[in-house]
Amino acid sequence: MDKRKYLYVVRHGQSESNVDHTKRGPDSPLTEKGIEQARTVAYRFKKVPIEVVVASTMTRAKNTAEIIAETIGSKEIIFSDLAREIDHPKEATGLSWNDPRTHHILRDIYWDNDGKKRPSGEESFEDISLRVIKLLDLIAKRPEEHILLVSHGRFMKALLGEVLLTESFSSKDFWRLLEHIGANNSGVSVFNYFPEDTYFKKPKWWLVSWNDTTHLD
Repeated sequence: MDKRKYLYVVRHGQSESNVDHTKRGPDSPLTEKGIEQARTVAYRFKKVPIEVVVASTMTRAKNTAEIIAETIGSKEIIFSDLAREIDHPKEATGLSWNDPRTHHILRDIYWDNDGKKRPSGEESFEDISLRVIKLLDLIAKRPEEHILLVSHGRFMKALLGEVLLTESFSSKDFWRLLEHIGANNSGVSVFNYFPEDTYFKKPKWWLVSWNDTTHLD
């Protein structure tokens, strides 16, 4: 019997900080375009038997999750700090993501050290990795088979790395994902969880698809 679990991961709709590519903190709200993106992706799930929505506690993800849950039938929403966006250094606050100084700060954290560096007292790569593992474990243990997660671009890339590389996932791998893997606003990624994978004979997460944005076409 197929006992796989389906995890649908949605990046929040466009927020104000996405417009000017500037780090503003946890409370950047959705723009009008972001609200429309949330509504559009929600309709995509109207025929999917979503049983529960899990979402980051940050405003842009909360708003996206609430729009989706209302559209697909007032599903329960579980807000979790485990799904929050990655804490980046305070030195990057107010800087554009395209600013060379931002690139230098992030490279210093994820490439030029062993993953233990905790900038400005915030999250190290090891902290991020542990948080992703905790969230995946929480989802794996839930009874529902169809779960929708609303989160953030960089956190989603960390989740991708943990699923694909498991114990070998490193801070350098994460830096490569940050630089070379896209995650669009309201993009949908799908993962399967098998309590006992038929090939590996142990619990296993699988990537099915990444950053699908066909609903925006």
